[in-house]
Amino acid sequence: TLAWNGEEAGRIEGRVIAGRMSAGQRLSMPAPVGVVAALTAWNFPAVLATRKLGAALASGCTAVLKAAEATPATAAEVVRALTDAGVPRGVVSLVFGDPAAVSEQLIGAPEVRAVTFTGSTAVGRIVAGHAAKGPKRTVLELGGHAPVIVDADGDVGLAISATLPAKFGSAGQSCVAPTRYYVHESRFDDFAARFIEAVRALRTGAFTEDGVNVGPVIDDGRVAALERLTADAVARGARLCCGGRRVERPGSFFAPTVLADVPEDSDILREEPFGPVAVINRFSDLDEAITQANRTDYAFAAYVFTDSLNTRQRVIEELEASNVGINQMAPSLPDAPLGGMRASGVGYEGGRDGIAAFQHLRLISETAA
Repeated sequence: TLAWNGEEAGRIEGRVIAGRMSAGQRLSMPAPVGVVAALTAWNFPAVLATRKLGAALASGCTAVLKAAEATPATAAEVVRALTDAGVPRGVVSLVFGDPAAVSEQLIGAPEVRAVTFTGSTAVGRIVAGHAAKGPKRTVLELGGHAPVIVDADGDVGLAISATLPAKFGSAGQSCVAPTRYYVHESRFDDFAARFIEAVRALRTGAFTEDGVNVGPVIDDGRVAALERLTADAVARGARLCCGGRRVERPGSFFAPTVLADVPEDSDILREEPFGPVAVINRFSDLDEAITQANRTDYAFAAYVFTDSLNTRQRVIEELEASNVGINQMAPSLPDAPLGGMRASGVGYEGGRDGIAAFQHLRLISETAA
């Protein structure tokens, strides 16, 4: 990420626009906005810090990184690496402290001209409110609740092998983790049996132990939330196929969980679980699947498994998601812009657009004297 942004910094360019007067011309010239406040979450501490700092530095801005208190060492090493690489003193700063107090002070500082934040939608709205008082340019990467559509002609084995690591590899603590599986009724029993078998084979524990596939969630509060969401779904008529409970061992562990035939009014179909819980529901036609996939306020990642060109085109046009994977996952890489829609975010990270987020375009109009 840092390498790509460093290379792209040398390719930033303006453009010449024809003038309206004889012998005149206009120049559109990008210029850095100033100090960028970068606020990152704990779930991918190196990726999030380098993505924000890389784009800010490539744009010509200085940056203050307010990193997550849960993962301080990673942020410190990222800043140390930049310093060791020759970034001048004061160009990148690192702060920690009470999240609410430090963020409000940082965003409100008159020297700060842009804010970039990754975290929950609830906190993102607070950040946006602070930035609006400036107003200050804002990039928000927020929550998600990714659907997976497995159509009648989809490859069931591929759908499971592709999505299972993304669902459980980070204990489901990712804004693009697949959660809501919508499987065509003709493939539902086969998919459910194979998916549940694969989930039951996962081993939960610390990654210092051999054979572990699923690690802990961030804290006991997340365990309690997962217990609440699971209990609510079961109380409304969902089938608990496996998991659904805290793992009794030191630490904050929740067993990999599969819920099937979950009613539409269940909390877990509206609220991002951010944990190792997957929902499997069936559908009879593609209209129904797309409607269910678009039902939440989130619109970030979505995944579709099909061999039909018609189905591919329909989901591209009708799925309300900014990051769509068809017969594969949809990774976020430094060379391509990505940003959430609706409650999932504002603005873009990655690619040239991610750098442009921290630049003004100055219009220079000139003619001969």
